[in-house]
Amino acid sequence: MVLTYITVVDGKVYKIKFKYLDTSTANIKRRVLSGWNFRRFLFLAIGLLYLISSIGDRMWVGVVLSLIFVIQPLLGIGCMSGKCAGDNCEV
Repeated sequence: MVLTYITVVDGKVYKIKFKYLDTSTANIKRRVLSGWNFRRFLFLAIGLLYLISSIGDRMWVGVVLSLIFVIQPLLGIGCMSGKCAGDNCEV
């Protein structure tokens, strides 16, 4: 979905569009089940290894950081899903 925000600054009208993440159950399920590639599997594997290692060593800061490497490829968001390769970034 896209939110559109219109503002006026110094007499000029600006139209700003914001994309935001749709958090409906159907959209999240679609994101998890589709679009898997080698890069996404690789980042998920690295994140899981780092998560398991951090839990084993009781490094709680490492657990929080490793969750970034697990959640992003799992949900297919960010550059870990391969969307930013080749100037195709959707921010």
